[in-house]
Parts: sequence; structure tokens; C-alpha cells
Amino acid sequence: MVNEMTHKENWGALLNACNEFGNVELGKLAARKALEMDPHNVGIYVLLSNVYAKFGMWDEIEQLRELMKETGLKKDVGCSWIEITS
Repeated sequence: MVNEMTHKENWGALLNACNEFGNVELGKLAARKALEMDPHNVGIYVLLSNVYAKFGMWDEIEQLRELMKETGLKKDVGCSWIEITS
């Protein structure tokens, strides 16, 4: 089934599941396949970084950051807010 997946969204969903359930090897495969289809998708790098972080794989995270720098990719800065009504 994994070999038949052709849509980048499927690979991203699989990577997200790997993050949720802690499957590093399958996560790396999913990220590689997703990036083959969409090499500028910063979200894939972030998800893979999250998979690595779960297992303390800090060297791999640093390699991802370097790769993103080399390719000119940046993670968008996020923000959150809440509205308080009285």
C-alpha cells in the first residue's frame, strides 16, 4: 500500500501519523517521498523535526535546519491569541 501512494497529501498524512505514534523510519520515508513531490513544503521539515525531537535526535534536527538554510526555506513564525469578553 505504501508503494502505491502518489499524492503528496497522503505522504504528509502518513508523516503526521508517524509523529503521533513514534515511527521514525517510516516517518523518514514519508518525508522523503513528500519532499520529492513538493520540495519547498516547510511543513514536512517541521513534522519530521517533531518526529526526531520525540526521540531526542538532536543531530538529525540540526541537519534538517542546515538543509532548510541551504535551500532558502524558513518556517513561518506563528502566533496565537485569545479573546476575552466580559
